[in-house]
Amino acid sequence: MKIYQSDETSLPLGKLILGTTLAITVLIAGFQLYASFQADKRVDELMATARDHIRLEHPEQALRAVEQALQLKEKPEALDLKAEILMNQNRVYAADSVLKRLIELEPDNAQYRYRAALAALNEEDTAKGVEHLQKAVALEPQNADYAVAMANMLFKDGKTEEARKTYEELIRKDPNYKHGWEQYQIAFSNAGRYDEAVAIGKRAIQQFPEDSDFHFLLASTLDHMGKRPEAVSAYRRSLELEPMESSIAATRIFEITGKHVPLRLENLAADSVPFDSENKLMYVSATVNGHHGRFLLDTGASVSVIFQSRAEQYALTSSPLKVAVQTANGIIQVPVTYGSIRLGRKKMDQVVLAVIPDPKRLDADGIIGMNYLGNMRMDVDRNAQRIVLAN
Repeated sequence: MKIYQSDETSLPLGKLILGTTLAITVLIAGFQLYASFQADKRVDELMATARDHIRLEHPEQALRAVEQALQLKEKPEALDLKAEILMNQNRVYAADSVLKRLIELEPDNAQYRYRAALAALNEEDTAKGVEHLQKAVALEPQNADYAVAMANMLFKDGKTEEARKTYEELIRKDPNYKHGWEQYQIAFSNAGRYDEAVAIGKRAIQQFPEDSDFHFLLASTLDHMGKRPEAVSAYRRSLELEPMESSIAATRIFEITGKHVPLRLENLAADSVPFDSENKLMYVSATVNGHHGRFLLDTGASVSVIFQSRAEQYALTSSPLKVAVQTANGIIQVPVTYGSIRLGRKKMDQVVLAVIPDPKRLDADGIIGMNYLGNMRMDVDRNAQRIVLAN
């Protein structure tokens, strides 16, 4: 006898199979989601490690951490950091390959296009660089930095007039866009087109009359042209607007004129010390090893000196070291030691001090020579009877 199963009795079995399939699918999706979450978490940890290595200037360790992150998941931010590390190591071709992949993943990312253009510039492929920048500008026309980079690259590619139009359009849109003005002038100056660079520089100064950078740029161009008086004037104006220590402007003024600019224009901490003048010699009050006395300033003396009869007064320790010095009686061997010298507020430790026989006329306790004075700027104002010292 055959027993037939009705449709009604088969329905629960179908539902069971369907329900089981759905449960397995959900479980698999859950595992995938969890695995993806764990991968993202590990990638973030590796990226943080890479950035720490960059901060500590360990580029190879940073690169290894980024590559481990990319093996787990190809994320644009990891590729971006890898490209940055490679560029900083001057591995331009490797960086370019990474940037190509970035652009494949996000073709409408203007920043990646800009980075790829810089890589192309390092490869001296200006045509490819211009192409990337044109796309970056099209994607973000409001970003003036992309436009000025494109103008620079057009200029480098020999498309001077096209570059000029781009620069002019930039400063027409925003006359206060300082970077655009700077790059415009620098491009023509670096190309040796000095007359045009000067014209651009003068226009920039009209727009930014109180900006020292534009006066310096103009001075530099005039200097290259050999127009030294005009260059000195522009260099000085740049320092008047922004005093600067150890500046190129002050150095060039000295090289051209043989004269230092005033200390205030070099932003140097200065100290004014009075001196007495006798027979064109200058005497100052100074402190040696914490003891006060009268000393002769002598820019012709290579080392500082304590006269023999004063050595004990200045707590000089005996030393077996000796040096040859020129005296009125010829060259003699004298002992040397070390001590501190303070003139005004300018103190220097571990200064070599030679102990020499007393001169016939003892008007001072010793001599302050160039091993102290040579470490600072010294301006002499004979009318005011003062010496101005600056580090």
